[in-house]
Amino acid sequence: MEKTSNNNIFKISAVVILYALITLVAVFRHEIWADEAQVWMICKNLTFFGLFEHLVNEGHPSFFYLLLMPFAKLGSNIIYMQLVCWLSSVIAVFLLWRYSKFNTLTKTIITLSAPFLYFFPAVARNYSLIAPLVFSLAILHDKTDKHPYLYSFLLVFLVNTHAIMFCFSFLLALRFLYKNVYIQIKNKSLDKSCAVSGGIILFGIFALIFQLMGTTSSNCFIKFGTDEVLASAIRVILLFLFNSFDSHYLHSHIKYFNPYTLGCITCVILSYLSLFVYFLIKNKKLFAFLLLSVGFQFVVYILTYNYYVFPTRIYSCYMIFLFCCWVLSDINAKNNISNKAINILISFMFILTLWNGIFNYYGDFVFEYSASKSTAAYIKQNINPKNSILFIDFPPPSIPVAYYLNDVYDLRDVRSGNVPFKYVRWTKSLYKYLSDREWEELFKKYRESGETKDLYAVVIYNIFKEPKNLNTLGEKYFDLFYVSGDALDYVERFKIYKYKF
Repeated sequence: MEKTSNNNIFKISAVVILYALITLVAVFRHEIWADEAQVWMICKNLTFFGLFEHLVNEGHPSFFYLLLMPFAKLGSNIIYMQLVCWLSSVIAVFLLWRYSKFNTLTKTIITLSAPFLYFFPAVARNYSLIAPLVFSLAILHDKTDKHPYLYSFLLVFLVNTHAIMFCFSFLLALRFLYKNVYIQIKNKSLDKSCAVSGGIILFGIFALIFQLMGTTSSNCFIKFGTDEVLASAIRVILLFLFNSFDSHYLHSHIKYFNPYTLGCITCVILSYLSLFVYFLIKNKKLFAFLLLSVGFQFVVYILTYNYYVFPTRIYSCYMIFLFCCWVLSDINAKNNISNKAINILISFMFILTLWNGIFNYYGDFVFEYSASKSTAAYIKQNINPKNSILFIDFPPPSIPVAYYLNDVYDLRDVRSGNVPFKYVRWTKSLYKYLSDREWEELFKKYRESGETKDLYAVVIYNIFKEPKNLNTLGEKYFDLFYVSGDALDYVERFKIYKYKF
């Protein structure tokens, strides 16, 4: 028995160390893109109270920001944020191999799947924290009365990591309050630790609501309600299907449907349906929990955010499926029931993502993820920071350039005039791109006001909509100074124009 235990510890250690090393390569190779830089720049430039004032505009709760703020205040390198997300994925893989009842093949497939090979460890977003928190809640699912404080804090951390986990966390909170507070009160045996833990959970849920109340009217990208609900639903469903197995497919093959495409879509649909049907047959409570938790995420995207269903968001939904399979496999193990069907079904769901993970891991290693780093490097080599002003007209994809320039350059958003560009405010003015004429008028005004520094326009270009060498601002007033190369994030490609006068 001791020998088997030692062998198991050695196997788990070897898997986790190998996984950590493989994913760490992707972390150090990865160029920061817009959403990653935005989080870091907020933590770096806002005070503790300023953060909470801004969150309603950001659309995300505070836990991830509070976790990173000390690193951002004490250091200037975003690698600390990347390592936090990477470490979260390593912890999740350890929990999976150490505590889940899945067989070795299933654990291997999950570990090599897209969320764990690439998207959670390499893309430094709050989604990376979801997996270890969900796995920890699965481990403690039937031990809530033995570890009430730990369980309550895990729930609070999860619900305040991302709003899309609200329904999942809320249902688990109701279960905890029913089992460990209501029943105990009914039996006149309320345990103090359970009562306090219940209060902690309620505080965490109301904290989320308080932090994000008003987001849909403050953030121009998160709009509540839509006149085209059917079109929005179709868009969200298609993004879930395509981005789960190939997150670049829709950009390059949107009109090209072949047997491979239709086969992948069919398999993804079957993976969802088979798990729903399985839970409906085997455990109706878990089926209802799964349906509500997953359905909530779909409703959120359909009504508020239907254009930006990224893989990290999709795979956060996959964590809910994994949680339900984890819990049911524990129940089956206690009742000496085979988990073969669970292993087959969850393996089928995650094996469909393998190509997406491998493709993005390889692509990020060989190519630039975002052209912001190389663009900033070119600026540092060729533009004098003491004699130049750089302007942007679309802040979201430009924020990583601001990070890489590290406050050395005078970088400004055209909307804020002379105020240095530090982070994005998601107001309606973000939709406004400057026309050629407006850029000309803007720079003329600066010259007329007595500004003698060199003036530059840093604009984005879309490789799918315009050729690289197109001088969109016109040769009469501007010289095309720089054009960045290709990048995996097709939005974050840049052109720099220098004003001639």
